[in-house]
Amino acid sequence: MPNIFVFTASRDEALEHYKKTIENPIPESLLIKFLGKNFLRELRRVYPEGPIYAWGATPKSNNIRIWNAMSIGDYVLSYRRGILTKLFRIIGKVHNREFAEYLWGRGKYPDNLGLTWEYMYFLQHISDINKPSPITFRGHTGPLKERARAKVEAVIREALGRSLDEIDRYKRMEILSVKLKRMLRVKKIRKPDKVRALTLSILRRIERGNYYVPDNWSKRKVRVGQSILRELLLEMYESRCCICGLDIEDLLEVAHIRRWSDDPYNRLNPSNCILLCVLHHKALDKGLIKIENNKVYCAEKVMMSASDSVKEYLLRFHGKRIAQPAISAQQAIANLKKYLELS
Repeated sequence: MPNIFVFTASRDEALEHYKKTIENPIPESLLIKFLGKNFLRELRRVYPEGPIYAWGATPKSNNIRIWNAMSIGDYVLSYRRGILTKLFRIIGKVHNREFAEYLWGRGKYPDNLGLTWEYMYFLQHISDINKPSPITFRGHTGPLKERARAKVEAVIREALGRSLDEIDRYKRMEILSVKLKRMLRVKKIRKPDKVRALTLSILRRIERGNYYVPDNWSKRKVRVGQSILRELLLEMYESRCCICGLDIEDLLEVAHIRRWSDDPYNRLNPSNCILLCVLHHKALDKGLIKIENNKVYCAEKVMMSASDSVKEYLLRFHGKRIAQPAISAQQAIANLKKYLELS
């Protein structure tokens, strides 16, 4: 379950910042200038298209603690003079004094004199709220504890007609649909309508429980099928390795429990797959670890190693349970079909 944070923009200084980078998005050219193309690319992996907003915090111990607790996919509410104004989703964060000073200058009040809001985070706007807050907030707050969270979530449901959990699932599938559309568009496919039809047929096959892939399937069908399977697994596992929790999509792979080459009848079966980082996928394939009854077990070769790296990346997971999917494959398929407008 994602965390909820709150930032305030009640005094004049903060209101100026609010108008600049919350009511108006950050130009991509500025993101590239100060943070580079790779950083923008990472933001776009999380949030493929749409305006990007930004907020930041001064380098005070409590602000740094809260900033460190923030993760991509968490939610942030803006608060202005007793009103919860907007709901955002975190898509990235960076500590950059130069960029913060360019955007917001330096503090002029006694409690922030000469400081800038260098602990920056970047946001996807979900919706306006504009409802009275059940709690008075000051500065940065979060992650919200159970009672405060319940009160704030009640306001979100009243304003938007859906729970935060429903909103989160919708947004995740919306992003997944954009990524899949882009996948079909970018790979120099001459007849995208045919590929979309193929995508639908593969989704329906998986939905019906037909996971068979013959060895003579065309390269295009295999490519699209594997891409769809990977996107489904990323969504089901919230883009995290089910062993170590690593959440960089470029380092995550679909691992087949019964191998692709050994079992053609389960090649597209999400229940025959787990999401692993490249290290743990390779370790599984090489027999250095195995997964039984949803627990990780290390091979004797690993158990005998005295390497600190082996202890850190393999041995410390020995006997521990792997994470289970956050949503079912059927949910992911149904939502994907809906948002792709394929059903």
